[in-house]
Amino acid sequence: MSDRAFAVHCIFQQQTITVATKFNFISDITTRATFNGISAMPEPSLTIVNGRVPDEQLTPASLVKVGDAIMFVWNMTHPSEIYGIQVEDCIAKTLDGRKMKILENGCTTDDIIISSVTYGERNQKAFADAMAFKFPDVEDIWIMCSVRTCIQKREHLLIENGISEEHLCKSEPQCDKLRKKRNTNDLIENAKIDGTDNSITVLHNKLQVIDVYANENSTIALSLRSQIQNEMEENEETELKLCMLKSVYAMSAAFLIMLYFSTAVSGGILVYSLRRHSKQTSHINNNNNQLYL
Repeated sequence: MSDRAFAVHCIFQQQTITVATKFNFISDITTRATFNGISAMPEPSLTIVNGRVPDEQLTPASLVKVGDAIMFVWNMTHPSEIYGIQVEDCIAKTLDGRKMKILENGCTTDDIIISSVTYGERNQKAFADAMAFKFPDVEDIWIMCSVRTCIQKREHLLIENGISEEHLCKSEPQCDKLRKKRNTNDLIENAKIDGTDNSITVLHNKLQVIDVYANENSTIALSLRSQIQNEMEENEETELKLCMLKSVYAMSAAFLIMLYFSTAVSGGILVYSLRRHSKQTSHINNNNNQLYL
């Protein structure tokens, strides 16, 4: 019987089977406790201080002279990990109704009077350099600033499509350097200090600004001029004392140097004299010994 080879072809019938199951996770979760809480909204504040240090702990400036360096400092009364502050507008006004807008959306309207707002870390503080100014014929100025509470930007914060980012904190004001100068009345009318926006807090501060040279006969001006004169005299006395101290120091140093050199020279002469005397004495002793022999 001879060997044979066979080619076998197999056909398998395929079938589609849908496998499904039901998971009811929600019903398996038991509520252990419910925590409710309300986040306290921050309370911004405005402080005007002398100098160029943005420290709200400094003594507030109440009486200043025209041209003095001052600083506007906005800060949170209590630090927050969620909220920050955004400075909107600031207006300077007088009791007789005169007004002037100095900040718009955190941007200066006159960089000679005040700079644009600069924000600190996480928008917990904001500050702007300024120069003391006044209206004609009045000394008291009221500063009104509108400050908005904003939400800090975080990496895990997701903004859904269609949701405005208006309430997110900005690290710097969006100032258009090429903007055209607008009418003062338009600026005042557009100011956000009318109290209709609940998310905006209006802060007030008062300054008494004295023009020392314009009001020469006023009591405050005379006292300020006297104070300035006293400070100048004290500075002159201090400089004079420093000059005297420098001259005394120079004379003392010169005296000590001369004393050092004179001591060194005297010591050298003394040593030379002693050596010479010793040589002469030894020579005389030698001669005497020869004569004795």
